[in-house]
Amino acid sequence: MDQYKLLTFDIWDTVLRRKSHPDEVKISSINYLRANYPELELVDDNEIILFRKRQRIEYELGQLNVNNGLDDEYDIKDVLKKWLQEISSSSISDEDIECIVDDLYCAELQHEIDITYLDPNILNVLNSYSYKQRSFLSDFYADSSFIIEILRAKGLTEENGITSVELGYNKRSSNLFKKIHEIHQVSPSEHFHLGDNKHSDVTQPSKLGINVLHYFNEREEGLRQEHNIRFEKRINTPSSVLKEMSESISNELYLNKFNHACYNDGVKFSLIFLSFILHVIEAAKQNKAKTVYYLTREGVFFKKIHDVISSVHPHANVLPKSELLEVSRLATFSPSLREVSIQEFMRIWNQYSIQSISALFKTLNVDLNKYGDFMMKYNLNVDEAIVYPWQNESVIRLFTDSDFTTMLSNDISLKRELLTRYLKEHEITNGTDVFMVDIGWRGTIQDNLAYLLDHSKVIGYYFGLYSFINVQPDNTTKRSFISQQEMNMIRHVAPLEMLCNAAMGSVKGYEVVSNNLKVCYDESKKENEVHEKYISHFQKGVLDACERWYPLLYNQAWTTRELKEYSKELLRELLTEPSNSLANAFFNLAHNETFGVGEFVEKKRSFPLKLAVKAVLSLEGKKQFVRYIEDSSWPQGLLTYFRLRPLISIYNKKVYFKEENKGE
Repeated sequence: MDQYKLLTFDIWDTVLRRKSHPDEVKISSINYLRANYPELELVDDNEIILFRKRQRIEYELGQLNVNNGLDDEYDIKDVLKKWLQEISSSSISDEDIECIVDDLYCAELQHEIDITYLDPNILNVLNSYSYKQRSFLSDFYADSSFIIEILRAKGLTEENGITSVELGYNKRSSNLFKKIHEIHQVSPSEHFHLGDNKHSDVTQPSKLGINVLHYFNEREEGLRQEHNIRFEKRINTPSSVLKEMSESISNELYLNKFNHACYNDGVKFSLIFLSFILHVIEAAKQNKAKTVYYLTREGVFFKKIHDVISSVHPHANVLPKSELLEVSRLATFSPSLREVSIQEFMRIWNQYSIQSISALFKTLNVDLNKYGDFMMKYNLNVDEAIVYPWQNESVIRLFTDSDFTTMLSNDISLKRELLTRYLKEHEITNGTDVFMVDIGWRGTIQDNLAYLLDHSKVIGYYFGLYSFINVQPDNTTKRSFISQQEMNMIRHVAPLEMLCNAAMGSVKGYEVVSNNLKVCYDESKKENEVHEKYISHFQKGVLDACERWYPLLYNQAWTTRELKEYSKELLRELLTEPSNSLANAFFNLAHNETFGVGEFVEKKRSFPLKLAVKAVLSLEGKKQFVRYIEDSSWPQGLLTYFRLRPLISIYNKKVYFKEENKGE
């Protein structure tokens, strides 16, 4: 075989292959910018629009070089600098821009390293030729050091070369080949070049008399074409691409025909929960939080998703760590009370305006038997439901009794000491900023902890939030995955609580055993049975799917905005068109309502035959039937449970989404 003085080779789609579309690397830089520079106010929330702005700047800088007699090349750092100036709605100092540009450059380089791999056949091909010197030659917007770093990460430690941006000329015009001949002092006939692009790597060098090989790997080219098609669809209809990806993951995980039906549901709806936790992690990074505290009980499930992400993330060290905080409304409410007074207790009565003394003391987690004399003194029937307790004369007199308030204050102080000790064991003290996550719905536990940690900044992130009933503590911030405006799709929260629940009971409080602090739980055998029979399978499906979802989302730089939009479609289907398996799980549940109500509430319902007949015969009957199914906490689930699925679409249109459907 002839020996060539110079062998050059293309890099992209020749030596290096990507697990995604090349432009998705640029979108990853936008994700990085959002997560790490939240103080920058960007001109648009849509990452695709920001990406298009970068493309336009690349074109404009390329044309400037053409006007100066060069090819249409542009340097990544020049692009990033101009792009940052354009997409930021506030001014940034030159010094800050330089720092951010350098950081984004490194982030983009790292992402390229993460998503690239060597073409399986290329080294055999390269090593089959005889040459005096070998060099890569790439049309690329970063200098050769950028590519050298990637090649070294793939084990090619001896390669060097030149990129188009370094000389201002590219292969597309053939000018880069001419410059290479000048630099290496070789003639075209002494030069051999190989690459994948028919125009840049074959036609143009052939015109100059260079020996060429059109490198083509059929399998890899097929994968590249799939990425191109997918990316084009993503730009226009991201949800359609995510749906296809979801179906592919489902097909993979459904291979076992013995899968539990709830497992398959978990796989199908997994992106709802993965998207939520990715929003959480992004928000935690924006707040510089080193630890995300997941609150029991739903937090057990959420933490598992966080940990799955960490296990498959190429750089788990950049993520905040996850930690479980064993708390509940019951365990945190009384320790958070600043005094025993009617005004302070309005924090509970604003939510539960009808409450017995017995239920109140269960909410406080205080033994009512110790207070029997006070109940007799003020003629209070402890089991009687009191409407507006704060207006009840006997209750008012009770709360003005200094002996009662002192005794209750002492009991509350003991609980406060135990909770404070528990938090300290988790490195949370008064003055420590805390980033916590719960399912929702008004963030009462966060409020309780904020009153206790009144010198801390307490940030809460939730799946969803309703309008607040109580005045919010000054040291709290609350954000949610589903905004208050979007909460019309979650009119009933109990199904989501069930799906995210853990088989560990609810935290009642804390006690010292042998000088060690122990967390006390209030467990329900029936609740645990439902979890084992149904929910554990659902959650396993979610976790298995997340393990497959996340590498794809990372490689392809899917944005939290895109994921949320598709997740809302899935969430709507999950709640308003439920499967038989999930409906059966729900209506075999006993829900813990000790806080506020003071007891477990059975969800099981019998079929209301008389109401169903009345619903057929009269409008009033229809209204009564609707009230019955809505009292179940999941009307669509109850209709599924009763095998009345055809009625679901009617109910959704006429009742559940009535406001949405008014214009139809």
